[in-house]
Amino acid sequence: MPLIFFWKLEVGDVAEVRRVVEQLRLKAVELGWLPVSEVIHLTDEQCVNDDRLPTKHLLIGAGDSVLAPHEVVFFTATPPGDEPRPFGLGQYPGHIEGSGQAVPSHLGGWCWVGVIRSDDEEGVKTFLHTAAQLGVEVTASFGGTVLSARRDETGQVRYEQGSGSQGET
Repeated sequence: MPLIFFWKLEVGDVAEVRRVVEQLRLKAVELGWLPVSEVIHLTDEQCVNDDRLPTKHLLIGAGDSVLAPHEVVFFTATPPGDEPRPFGLGQYPGHIEGSGQAVPSHLGGWCWVGVIRSDDEEGVKTFLHTAAQLGVEVTASFGGTVLSARRDETGQVRYEQGSGSQGET
């Protein structure tokens, strides 16, 4: 069953984004999600025209408009039992233009939407927990359950399930 995740990092500095994505790449290597690519950084026109961009995961449609990221930092990895998947963070424009209007995108900071179809449940949990430890806000949906994880001000990762229960690790 697929796990769908959304994550967000509220920083503006691309150096910090690269650091976080590189740490996630190293975690994928540690988990044996091989092969794992190097980190790829694309900007502006590259986000539209580069064959390396995993566009099906990053384009956001709204009416007759499509919103593409203007900067992306990502890598690909292959969780056990799955196909190669992109993981990273992208930065989107603050508004969508279409039908003669500019509508706010509400996509501040850096974010990513992805899917994992792996039979390595423990590895997936570890990977998403690592993202939260690095300061990424993680929301994941699996089999009708929604789980959110984020690092609090003390550095602990806090979990909240769709029902509102909380826990920490």
